[in-house]
Amino acid sequence: MQKLSFLLSLLCLNFLLGCVSAGPTEQENIEANAHAQVSQSHFDEKKYPESLSALDRALAIDPENSSYIMSKGIIFYKMGLLDDAASWVSRACSIHKAFPECWNNLAVILNAQKKYPEALKMAEEHPQLYKELFQL
Repeated sequence: MQKLSFLLSLLCLNFLLGCVSAGPTEQENIEANAHAQVSQSHFDEKKYPESLSALDRALAIDPENSSYIMSKGIIFYKMGLLDDAASWVSRACSIHKAFPECWNNLAVILNAQKKYPEALKMAEEHPQLYKELFQL
């Protein structure tokens, strides 16, 4: 009986471990990057809805990719959807805290939203970024 219980426990553990994804495969990464490149091409042509659509395909493959998430925020910013932009860029910053461009982009969005105290607080929390910003 103990042997049967052990085997059932082992089967359950194998099943649970099999359900946990380790992220995209190499092939999936290639596919996601291809969608991201298409998104960038559309972005460069100021075709923001098409850029967003291609980026959503990349995010469907790799939903925790902070570069893709930040890019989605930038597209929303260019479309004038500042709340959506702030939400997506903030999410990217929380996933990858050492992503300087992310904090910079979030500060720019907060400034555009006229949330000056929050933008200033961010400048104080991340002074390495704003050295360049304030030298303009």
